[in-house]
Amino acid sequence: LMVLRFIQNPAYLKKPEGKFDWPGLSTLVIGLATLQYALENGQRLGWFNSGLISFLTLVGVVNLAYLVRRELVTPNPVVDLSVFSNRTFVAGNIIGVLAGFSLYGLLFMLPVFMSHILHFNTIQIGFALMPQALSTALAMPIAGRLADRIDPRIPLAVGIALFVVGTWQFSYLNMRSGYWDFFWPQVGRGLGLGLFFVPRPSATLSSISN
Repeated sequence: LMVLRFIQNPAYLKKPEGKFDWPGLSTLVIGLATLQYALENGQRLGWFNSGLISFLTLVGVVNLAYLVRRELVTPNPVVDLSVFSNRTFVAGNIIGVLAGFSLYGLLFMLPVFMSHILHFNTIQIGFALMPQALSTALAMPIAGRLADRIDPRIPLAVGIALFVVGTWQFSYLNMRSGYWDFFWPQVGRGLGLGLFFVPRPSATLSSISN
């Protein structure tokens, strides 16, 4: 309701003329839904030893392949794939995907490591993970101000460097690790994420025309 009330399209933005790309939307939904189910349940069901997983994977691949073909030729695509011809856009998205792997991968592994190897309880795990969130919250307003005043690639590069160094420090964890062994790597990752998340959309979309 707030979006409908307060967010208005700018004057220069014109809706494309022609019919909505319902076939494109349908294949997008079917392709992503079937592949997501197959990926989430494949290990439990034995991957391709399961007829259901094999069928859903085939349906997903065929639908997404058709989606790509259709979106490249239809006048009003639901997904405009032409933006992937822009190197800046592609590079920004690749960086985002890699950061996502590292961010969410560790957020999954660290609690398991703390619980099963270090025998932390739930409260201890929460406190051990908290510095990253607090550091990110602290860094994001700073990154926003920097992105308005300087080239957004600068805080983006600094953020990536801090994030990489903080992530690398986790490789030194062992069975004798304690709270402070998690604290500073989390702070480094959090500051890096804050400096990374804010300017990345600007840097990624800067060369995309309206």
